[in-house]
Amino acid sequence: MKLLKHNVAEARTRGEVVCSIVLDNVQQYCLVHEEGIGKENQLKVGTAGTAVYNDDCAPGAFKAQDHIDRVAKKERSQMTIDSLHNDIDWVHIQNVMGLHWARVLVEYVPQLQHLQKELSVRFRSSPMRVGRKTIVQPLGTNSEREVENQGMMRAILDFENQMGIGAESSGNLSWIRGDGASFAAVGRIKKYLCPVADDFKSFRNRISTPEILHMRATNLNTNSDNHYGPAASADPSALSKSASCAHMKRPTDTKDVNFYPTVRSMSLYWEMQVIDCWREFFLTDNILEYFKKLADGHLHLKLDKLIELAPVLIRRYASQDAYEQALSRTHSLNAPANMKVPIGTPWSPPVLSATAHSDEMASEVNAANIEKGNLEKPPHVEADGFDGDRVLADSILFLENFGWWIEAVYAIPEGDMGRVVEILKIWIFTFAGSSNQNYKDYMLEFYCLLKYEASKDLKNAILNNMLVNLTGELGKWIEGDLMQEHYNRWLEDMVSKKAEVIEAGFGLEGRQKTHTSPHLLAESQLLLTMYRETELHRFRSRRTMGHAAKNQFNIGYNRLQSGKLADFLQRTTAYADIVAGVQKANSKGPGITAAVTQTLPDPDVLLEQAEKLHSAPTSPNPNESSSGSDTSTDDDDDGRSSTSSSSSTSDSGVDVSEKQLASGSYKSMYIDPATGTLINEWADEEGDDFEQDEESEDESQNEDEHLERDSWDDE
Repeated sequence: MKLLKHNVAEARTRGEVVCSIVLDNVQQYCLVHEEGIGKENQLKVGTAGTAVYNDDCAPGAFKAQDHIDRVAKKERSQMTIDSLHNDIDWVHIQNVMGLHWARVLVEYVPQLQHLQKELSVRFRSSPMRVGRKTIVQPLGTNSEREVENQGMMRAILDFENQMGIGAESSGNLSWIRGDGASFAAVGRIKKYLCPVADDFKSFRNRISTPEILHMRATNLNTNSDNHYGPAASADPSALSKSASCAHMKRPTDTKDVNFYPTVRSMSLYWEMQVIDCWREFFLTDNILEYFKKLADGHLHLKLDKLIELAPVLIRRYASQDAYEQALSRTHSLNAPANMKVPIGTPWSPPVLSATAHSDEMASEVNAANIEKGNLEKPPHVEADGFDGDRVLADSILFLENFGWWIEAVYAIPEGDMGRVVEILKIWIFTFAGSSNQNYKDYMLEFYCLLKYEASKDLKNAILNNMLVNLTGELGKWIEGDLMQEHYNRWLEDMVSKKAEVIEAGFGLEGRQKTHTSPHLLAESQLLLTMYRETELHRFRSRRTMGHAAKNQFNIGYNRLQSGKLADFLQRTTAYADIVAGVQKANSKGPGITAAVTQTLPDPDVLLEQAEKLHSAPTSPNPNESSSGSDTSTDDDDDGRSSTSSSSSTSDSGVDVSEKQLASGSYKSMYIDPATGTLINEWADEEGDDFEQDEESEDESQNEDEHLERDSWDDE
């Protein structure tokens, strides 16, 4: 710790910032085994933090005044829905998703697996410096509740004090990092204290960013709730049908899923649907036999040709244009060659009969939902005259939406923040079109920081340090909040008297597993058979089976366009107006500043008063920011609302974006540099999964085919 203070002080003399702070709540329910006076079971709650040394930062990148001046200029007010949408590099997105579709085929087909390593290199655009190893220093844990305004303020001041950061460092920015609730708390503190003249006391010299693991987890909930459909659905596009077919568990609550089991199952469904699209493209019933015959005939598909073919499938099966086309018989029959999907057999509604497995699954899910007070949505009914294919359209949305999630998962271990940021921009729209509205605001705020309120050097410094690599090995980058989850587990195990030793004794500890090749998995074969027999990726006019996924990207675009973006800008530029006024007063001298602020109470008093008005600490004040009711509904596809909408709740009235992942996860994913394969380190036991923690649970109660095929056969 002395070395940390020395490094901080030395960097301060150069006008530089040496560390950022990653924080998260920690808690442990301690049981009393010997009862007596004053002895009772106790939930110990606190905040843990880690100082993360910054690397590859330009001198002066963290100058506070430059950032404050940019905030005061209100350049974010120039943001429009068109500028936001056009800032996404859609050419890159299509190219990288084409690489993923090629990757899935290469990993699945044994005759193509020799291409894995070469393909992995194609993904890398601008990864972190090779060999960089992140230096970290765990900080002393305090007993503050970081989801509360005063608790977060005291926790930050405590961590800064441990690092030797005080008022003398007000000329530099202090970078605070955490989950969505922590990010929101820092934002509230800055808002409530904005009239205070001193940049240190008002927290104006602090910047905060939401960490990526929690973004991914929230987006996973969004995808799960949108694509699983009814528990006993016979719709092959509904993930519930895939779960039943593969004998895998459907999440009990699709809005708040167990992270790792859901990632494993949804990733398998996505990859097998991609393989089925490739099967349709190659006009075969068995893609493994197809490539075996090619190999026996000494015909080989070159990687460059495979990468050239993949975008054709992306346009047909995983794009907004493909979705709109699938909903119209005319558009599907008259589609250009590069967009034409095979025509299936005529559709006739089946006689509904669920399998015993799906019946059992439905009973279990429905019982759990009734217990929670959640009722399953009624079956979707198409409008009169519908001649499209809803099942195909739903699969297209899943392949597109979850494909973006997959890209983020692969970009992170590579340390390629440029790729991650492109996905985060897209998620602004998908969150806006979902029930996780708070994360729409968090993502917009993060976007504005990078786009309008940070110099080029500060932006690069943030992006260069949002991921950490504690080993210095290629493919081992992780999110900062995942690192903190690792440390939190150790802390909580110490409080619970070395629980990991007890777990190991009973064989309950997490373990790394070797994975069977995808083409050998029984679940893969079952899924591929079901997708082929149901003609999932062929157009069958008038096919609809009661499940309709929401086009959340399009809904989000329309909601932002029709008022949500304007509401966000109005709320957040009000803070900039006050900052500009205080900065103007400061420029005229201390006497003027004192006259302007002499009637203001102490910052602690300001926060105490704000806390009394803040009935739900984990979500913003309804009258001042994003909380409140949103009258838009699930069927509101144009995203328009009859009232001025806010962002805490949404169409379904449920917002789980503030739910925190439980402390103590130690699992991660990394890229094997030898093969380019994503390796998962986790156990199958549900007990080793993310769950909502007790503290946040209490708080949440308050709130085209032939086009190119012949060209490579002779190669």
